[in-house]
Parts: sequence; structure tokens; C-alpha cells
Amino acid sequence: STISPEILEEVFLEEIPYTQVFEDLSVIHFFKTNKPLLKGAILKSSDLNGITLVKAGSKTQILMENNLVKIKTHGQARSHGSYGDYIEVQHLKNKKKYMARIIDHNKVFIDL
Repeated sequence: STISPEILEEVFLEEIPYTQVFEDLSVIHFFKTNKPLLKGAILKSSDLNGITLVKAGSKTQILMENNLVKIKTHGQARSHGSYGDYIEVQHLKNKKKYMARIIDHNKVFIDL
């Protein structure tokens, strides 16, 4: 099931060996749990699966950015993926292919 940040409590933890704790609550809505969670349990990355945000063949918004310029354009996703995944996208007009990181529903980012 999906998780909303309102039902979570953020706490400070000392480092737990061999455990990757989920830390970025601003993107929690891009994930769903893969098992029932107990109240008060520490949320680990292994407890979550990414929701598919981009599907192969779908039209995606491409954001390209560096220190000097910010470009918005559109392309076609060549594969599907979840938040943070890198996928290949093809620009609709010039047919160039780029590797881009998924940042939202049908939205990818390329760091120039």
C-alpha cells in the first residue's frame, strides 16, 4: 500500500550496521510498501518498492539543466522506471537519445 508522510514520525537514529534506512520523506509518495509494517518500526529501503512513474513509449517531459541554462522539452521514454531510476529517452524532434533520471510522473531530468 502507499504511504503518506503524515503517518510517519521522523526520529534521529545512530547508524545501524548493514541497514539502509529510508530518509527522504519528500519522495515517500513515489513508493509503496512490500509488506505490512508495524507501528513504530524503522522504515528501511528494503520495505519499499518504487511505483512505476514512467512507462516505455510514453511521452515524457525532459528537464535539462546546468549553471547557465534550463531547458524544458519533450521526449519518448524507451523503458519504464521508478523514482531515481535512469532510463533512456529520445527527443521527439531531433531523435537524439539521452540517459535521464526519473523525478516525477512522466518527468525526467538530465544534468548537463
